[in-house]
Amino acid sequence: MGFDFGNGDLLAALQFVKTLGRRFVDAPNEFQALSQEVKRLSTVLQAIDDLDPQDALEDRQKQRLNRISRECGDALDELWRLLDQYQQVNRDDEEHCDAGTRTRTSRSLRVWRQVPCKATETREVQKRLQAVIDRFNGFLVDVNV
Repeated sequence: MGFDFGNGDLLAALQFVKTLGRRFVDAPNEFQALSQEVKRLSTVLQAIDDLDPQDALEDRQKQRLNRISRECGDALDELWRLLDQYQQVNRDDEEHCDAGTRTRTSRSLRVWRQVPCKATETREVQKRLQAVIDRFNGFLVDVNV
């Protein structure tokens, strides 16, 4: 699943990061550091979204934000693909009986595959996320000065 941050839609970016965060439920230990980075990214994106709209960004600030946002989108795409390698979607079909009527519901559940994860894969994505978070934090410092 890809996401284009270039349009500056931080609300959609926050939703995408939250969706990614939910994919870490019951994650093996190898993914805990990545989960923490996704939480940190969510926090910094929220801080950017909370900037006072009255404080209009200068053109150079907008360009910087868009550049960092594109890097962020690339890193999140890479993370999404990594999670797809180690998770599978299982369907959970249930039958319910209410007041004599029988209904069948189906939902999709993501489960972790029992395949050992390569530490180098998670470390590389983690480094990219950390770099993006650092750049976003630098941007916030410059804007709030």
